[in-house]
Amino acid sequence: MQWQFLDESERRALAIADGKGSTAIALAPDEAPTVDHNRLSDHDRQVVAIFKRHLTELCQPVDVRVFGSRARGEATWESDLDLFIMLETAPTELRRRIDELAWEVGFAAGLVIAPLVVTKDTLANPLITHIKNEGVAV
Repeated sequence: MQWQFLDESERRALAIADGKGSTAIALAPDEAPTVDHNRLSDHDRQVVAIFKRHLTELCQPVDVRVFGSRARGEATWESDLDLFIMLETAPTELRRRIDELAWEVGFAAGLVIAPLVVTKDTLANPLITHIKNEGVAV
């Protein structure tokens, strides 16, 4: 499946929203990601907003968070964008579509998006607990 951006300005914004100037996407207040602006770059926020917009077309996530080096503000040019995605249920086909979405949006943005899809019943896992506590909600 090929993911479609809302318009060409959304695609261009991924290429130019690197923190050096104004962004090309005007997000409505209810679409703006709720993140700690001191830890995520403008480019990361744009990528996450676009990913989340398309994700909500596929499903209704319970929680979405950025974790790892980008959430800690320690990312390098080669760091991936780790996304924690909690769902009520996560059938195989939905997981596959989320992986495709991550690849499409990440490819357009010039970075690797690594989704970690979990369900509520996995919350007892110590790794999941750490991500819930330390991740940046988006």
